[in-house]
Amino acid sequence: GNSAVGQAVVQFARMLGISCISLVRSDERLKELKNLGVEHVLLDDEAVPKHVLDLTSGKKCVMALNSVGGKSASRLAKTLCPGGIHLTFGAMDGTPIRFPTRELIFGDVRFLGFWLDRWKQNQSRAGLRNAIEQVLQPLALDQVRYLIDQTFKLEEFHMALARNQESRMGKVLIAPDPSKLGLD
Repeated sequence: GNSAVGQAVVQFARMLGISCISLVRSDERLKELKNLGVEHVLLDDEAVPKHVLDLTSGKKCVMALNSVGGKSASRLAKTLCPGGIHLTFGAMDGTPIRFPTRELIFGDVRFLGFWLDRWKQNQSRAGLRNAIEQVLQPLALDQVRYLIDQTFKLEEFHMALARNQESRMGKVLIAPDPSKLGLD
């Protein structure tokens, strides 16, 4: 998708040689992701399962990551191959997820939830450090990049908060001196 997490997933997956299909909720976001070089981007609508079937030459997906919830979760489940995993880590639209019984029983689809805080609690200190290093190293080497929408000076925080409420691609940053961030 077009969230920071979605963009990071696509970039990390590309580094690992894994192909992704991103779903977005508007034509504007679809165009923006395509312009960023995301290979497969679809509108999250009722046609998604058919489009995924076409893109995968009938194989479907091994995993679906869901940060939206609601009807989107049901559509994602229909894109999974037998034994596929549907991992939910957010509920942006606020409606309950309804698991499609057909995919659950006949497709042997697995529905899992992920909460970062719980995951961290179950990691050893060394395991957590290793995971952080695996994420930070590609960021430090500029192999994975986060989009920055706009930066604001500290005294412009009210403008930054307003911008953060608007529809946009990328993060809104506040810094004492944005020119020293080296983001140009």
